[in-house]
Amino acid sequence: MRHLFILLFALIFASTQSFAHKKASWNIILDTDGAADDFRMLQLVLSSPDFNLNAVCTSDGVLSTDQAAAKIKGMLNEFYHEGVPVAAGKSLDKPFIHREFANSLLWPGKLSDDYSHNTSDLILESLKMHTRKNVIVVAGPMTNVADLLREHPEALNHIHRIVWYHQPENPGMNYLRDSASAKFVIQQFPAIEFVNVGKEKIFLDTEFLSYLQGINNQYSNSLFAFMSQKSLKNHAYLGQYPVWDECLPLYILFPQMFEFDGKSYQLNQSNITASILAVLHVNKPVQGVVWQKNAVGKAWLRDDIFNVSESIIQKYGYTEFQVVAMTSEFHGHLGIYSIVGAKMGLRAMQYFSVGLDELEVYSWAGSRPPLSCMNDGLQFSTGASLGYGTIHVVEDSLYLPKAIFDYNGRVIEMSLKAKYQKQFREDVKESIDNYGLLTDAYWDAIRRIGIEYWKDLNKLELFDIKEIKNFENN
Repeated sequence: MRHLFILLFALIFASTQSFAHKKASWNIILDTDGAADDFRMLQLVLSSPDFNLNAVCTSDGVLSTDQAAAKIKGMLNEFYHEGVPVAAGKSLDKPFIHREFANSLLWPGKLSDDYSHNTSDLILESLKMHTRKNVIVVAGPMTNVADLLREHPEALNHIHRIVWYHQPENPGMNYLRDSASAKFVIQQFPAIEFVNVGKEKIFLDTEFLSYLQGINNQYSNSLFAFMSQKSLKNHAYLGQYPVWDECLPLYILFPQMFEFDGKSYQLNQSNITASILAVLHVNKPVQGVVWQKNAVGKAWLRDDIFNVSESIIQKYGYTEFQVVAMTSEFHGHLGIYSIVGAKMGLRAMQYFSVGLDELEVYSWAGSRPPLSCMNDGLQFSTGASLGYGTIHVVEDSLYLPKAIFDYNGRVIEMSLKAKYQKQFREDVKESIDNYGLLTDAYWDAIRRIGIEYWKDLNKLELFDIKEIKNFENN
């Protein structure tokens, strides 16, 4: 049975086309009430490179809106997706029988109050960021979407799809808790896609947790820790891990797994474990534009790179290995600042939880090496290239290892920490002093330093990041 599952996983894995460094297919606004199945759903949304996660709003259901918002924003910060905004919806002033238990479950990170209460404005802002493929995924009552459409009827022009966990022939809590809002939204947007597991209950199988351990990344590990909590495992029903809202991202990614019965899209297979694991497996070899995948075997890598490749991939994943490697090929050598630029661009994409070609980049690295080498890394990592016209080298009297990243009006400034700037200058100076400028021995020394930086410098620790309000491109 285990061998059959591994084969099934391999087939689904091969068909996902979910490669870690790619342009996202969908712009997601997620509405959730913070239930245990919503935690699983969130890990899938965050794992999949097919989704730009543009906002999270919370509705009054299993958790209160503030309880869910605090947990979700804390988790996003813990995962370094600090740029994903969260808003807590209005209270329905209704109790929920399982709220105390649900609130006792531990989520990754510290509870955060860095969220707003204006869900309508946040959803509208997020919809206007993109002109196509905006999907509102609703895993709770329709309160927030109804408020959006009442306050901003023009939002209908920006919504491509609404996907909601709802069973029309047997309405559950998502409908009954705020039926007035549900009826209003259905009237305004009749093309809502209702998704559910059908009449038969579906549970994650008993080996699911052990398979999670074998993936080993922040999303799979957090899901393992969450599902392993004693209070959840011992719960008479939830401890069986019934499948509900995690169907929503799976439906968008794998519509072939669902059948339309005339009213709703129902899951057509009972074992969805392989599909979930395929999405969670983010640190996997990636498919390129030309190559099926980048080779990392000894026959393909120079010896000094092969000697560190396994540790780099284990520490940072295939994506970062590929991006730095391709940057270096384009750049013509293993440069210190080209590597920094690649890591900086990857960090910016992680901050906003977006895919390729989404960021406008303004670089302060100038046009003189070695600092300007950072621009090559910025282009390869973000897709903001000279060809697309989305990277700009700012003219200034003082050039710095700094860049501004603009995600459709959400803007951050990222700069290399002062201690690393000092370290880099000293390492370059020492190489010049020892070997002379631009000699073969000098380039050999720079290559050795570059490999060490690639291996040892974690993008999560390299940069100072601050949010920029009212950024104007001059």
